Amino acid sequence: MDFLRKVKWRKYFLIINIALIVIGTLYCAIITNSDVNIQRITIPENFVRNANYFSSDTPNGSISCLLITPKNDPAPNSLRPGILWLHGWTANKYIHLHYAKELARAGMVVLMTDHPGQGDSGGIHDFGLSEIAGARTALDWLFEVANTTYNLRINKSWIGMTGHSLGGITTANTASIDTRVKAAVSIYTWSNMTETVTDTLGDSPYGGIWLPKILQLTNFYRMVPTIDEANARSPITRVNLTPPRPNNWLLITGENDELTDIRTQCEIMAAACGQKDNKSYIDWIEYSVNGSGNPDRVWEFPEGTMENGTARKLYIPAGLEHGTEGLVDGPLYMQMRWFGDAFNWDVETYYFNAGKTNQSLNRWIGFIICFLGLMGLILPVISYLSLWKYDTRAPKSELIPNMPKNKKELMLIIYPIIYVIAAAPALLWVQAFNIEAFIPYLFTDMIILIMAMKLVTLAPAVIGTTYYESKKYNLSLANVGLSRKNALRSIFVGTIAALIFIVTLNVCDYFMVYPLLYPAISPTINIWGFILVLFILLGANFIDELIFRGLAVSKMQTQNKWLVYFVSIGYHSLTAGISTLVIFSLYAGGSLLLLILAFGIGMVLGIINGITNTYIYQRTGNILGGVIFSTLILGFFMCGHFIGLGLITF
Repeated sequence: MDFLRKVKWRKYFLIINIALIVIGTLYCAIITNSDVNIQRITIPENFVRNANYFSSDTPNGSISCLLITPKNDPAPNSLRPGILWLHGWTANKYIHLHYAKELARAGMVVLMTDHPGQGDSGGIHDFGLSEIAGARTALDWLFEVANTTYNLRINKSWIGMTGHSLGGITTANTASIDTRVKAAVSIYTWSNMTETVTDTLGDSPYGGIWLPKILQLTNFYRMVPTIDEANARSPITRVNLTPPRPNNWLLITGENDELTDIRTQCEIMAAACGQKDNKSYIDWIEYSVNGSGNPDRVWEFPEGTMENGTARKLYIPAGLEHGTEGLVDGPLYMQMRWFGDAFNWDVETYYFNAGKTNQSLNRWIGFIICFLGLMGLILPVISYLSLWKYDTRAPKSELIPNMPKNKKELMLIIYPIIYVIAAAPALLWVQAFNIEAFIPYLFTDMIILIMAMKLVTLAPAVIGTTYYESKKYNLSLANVGLSRKNALRSIFVGTIAALIFIVTLNVCDYFMVYPLLYPAISPTINIWGFILVLFILLGANFIDELIFRGLAVSKMQTQNKWLVYFVSIGYHSLTAGISTLVIFSLYAGGSLLLLILAFGIGMVLGIINGITNTYIYQRTGNILGGVIFSTLILGFFMCGHFIGLGLITF
């Protein structure tokens, strides 16, 4: 009877979570596609090559796009504005689909692209210049292909451009040199890279220890080897008033944007008004947007007109940070009205008076429901897989009879200390060996290299501790989670569970058009680079599982498996969070934001690993399943589309 109750519990839990996945996916798909058409298209490599905007030493590649048009066209007999939407750094074209969708609901045609070397686009990412080339190629497509092939009825005099973060920078840069863009909206831009990093990390980081070492961990160190070359990618060297560069420019930056300050945004807006380095003019703009000078936090160039292309506006929405300034309604509606005014497009009638509102909240509800179902699905899947051709009774962790209880409690304290101390020198090892990026990604380089170098000290420490205990207390392999009897079953469970998770995510993405749920290998990367990442993750995850499951769980004396389960999760997450915090505290340049982010990332990874891997260990009595599961999931996410980390080819 007890067995039947367990089977029913698993069955019902599995059914509930499958239902959540289906409900969330359908809800999100219906909301996403209710009144717009979303079409995946590709600008082919030969078109990119013929456009000839890329430098001779930059490889060409196809550009992946989304084309968003209204289903219920508010002006079916009129030509329409065409808008190019650009994403931020390490993101992809889907991130701001909610904004593009609302512009389409107002009757505009929106083309969203992946920057070269990011998302699904080929080529190479060089932090600024390739983005400009990619944007100009997309503009060519709007002019030469959109109407003839897709019958989009775009008015070629009504071309707008917008983007967030790096997309906002690229918008300002591209619209300043390509006069086909008649209206531009940057949601954040930088004045120059030096000021941006200073605002983020503190004063004069270039003369200190932080930046050179962090850059050395990434391909960015080779792409932009000097500060002058980095600053050459800055819009402040291009914006002006005579002639207007860009045409009709709106700049939106959140009050609490971590990557800049209000003064810097006022400086670049002054430059766009022909008043570069005019301190009194910059002071006037700053006073107007700081809240006391104008509660709406908007400054508008009084001499500017849309007809002459000299319209200028700066909007500093209160309380918004870098991540939120491109998500909420205020910047969206400001952007929509800016394009409406520039192109004489009646957004008030077509959108606002029609009772249309931003549906992104509903879309997030569907996403959250789906993701909760996906997370809940894994546990019953692991439970069922662990029963395959084996005894239905879950194996219990073997306790260590020869070790006194107080010694076990002491070791549970010593393990995290060993872990943190051994992990802390990770970046120091990287610097000592003068290692530059050897993995074909940008941001992923830093994470993977830290993991690789952490193993230099952590692996000997953990394996040495295991060897010491095995000799002193006669430990068997089963005592540390490496039972030979259950090894194949554990590997089978971890592998199949991970593949089910990955495949299910991709199926959901097809219907949701939302690849935050899309851990597929990016086509911009080399397969050998992906294998290298998996190899490093395999070693790092093995050490983590050995210490958090193999050594620690066997010393928890309680017979209540659920208490052991939750204690193991908390033990893992706290240790991982503190370890990550210690690593980055040496290089954070005094930035509290980076320290909080580092601790949070470590905690989240520890919790996720703890939930799944502890359960795999409980069900199979072996840590290898958890090692395989974590390696596959992290490998696909870090080198795929999750937040666009797969960026650069060899």
